[in-house]
Order: sequence, then C-alpha cells, then structure tokens
Amino acid sequence: GSSHPGAGEGPKGWAVRPLKWHASWVQNVVRQFGLYLSWAYEICVALTLVREDRVGLTSGLPVVPPGALLGI
Repeated sequence: GSSHPGAGEGPKGWAVRPLKWHASWVQNVVRQFGLYLSWAYEICVALTLVREDRVGLTSGLPVVPPGALLGI
C-alpha cells in the first residue's frame, strides 16, 4: 500500500468541489436561459396577437394608433 494513509482521499475531495460548483453554475445558467426563452416567447406571442388585431382593425373598423393602446 501507500506510505501515506490518506493519500487516496485528498485528490478525490478536491475533485468533487469543482463539480458541485459547476453543477450549481449550470443550474443558474439554465434558469436564466429558461427565463429568457419564456420572455422571448411571450414577446413573440404578443407581436403575433397585435399583428392579427391590426389585420382585423383594417377591415372597416377605426385603426387605433399604438400610443393610444399604451395610454401615452
């Protein structure tokens, strides 16, 4: 065996710590990326809804300027 009794434990303990840090870092990135994706998806849905509304408004109904919808 080895002349140092705890020689096999040191490197393993050192290797596990960065893995835990890496896992938490990945979780943070995934969480932020997920938020970004849902935010981008909502904007896309809102834009398509506005586009459909505009198409509907042009068929004889008065067209509301964008500022009026936002209350400016």
